[in-house]
Amino acid sequence: LVSVGLISCLITGCVTKESKIEKVCLEKKRLIGLSINTSFKGGRQAKEIPDFFHNNYYHLEDVQGRINNNRLCVFLMNPKSPDFTYFMGVEVNDEAQIPEGYVELLIDENKYVSMEIIKQGNQDVVNAFKFLTEKWIPSSKFTQGQGPAFIYYDERFHKIFKDVGYEGNPPATIYMPIN
Repeated sequence: LVSVGLISCLITGCVTKESKIEKVCLEKKRLIGLSINTSFKGGRQAKEIPDFFHNNYYHLEDVQGRINNNRLCVFLMNPKSPDFTYFMGVEVNDEAQIPEGYVELLIDENKYVSMEIIKQGNQDVVNAFKFLTEKWIPSSKFTQGQGPAFIYYDERFHKIFKDVGYEGNPPATIYMPIN
């Protein structure tokens, strides 16, 4: 883990957060989850992703072979298209079976920039990715890398989200691949 900066920024419309931005190397991950195809066209993703997230958040607890209770929401983008696949899943061991209706996603080992945010809704995620791609990466020594970007929801998020929802200001971590 290498620290590459500490910033103070407004990344949501309502929360000021000291956000530590770090360069991290993550090992390969095997995920099992659910996915939808959506698009930035007409703002479809702004409606479809939150609905998909809230309708499936607890279903992922049924996946056998999980190595933790964390969730990853992965953006499988095509840079030449506004259409993309949004995957929501859990980390699993090598023996985990893929339940009917679920899909597997493998994320290769990679270098990322990570930034913790307070998530109170879809716009917080949009603002964080926009900040990283339009401000932080261009002003750093890094470039945007290959591979999917994702949001990591760990136990801190789950506890707050289950108890009081977004009103409790649950933290999530954005990961964006870098070179």
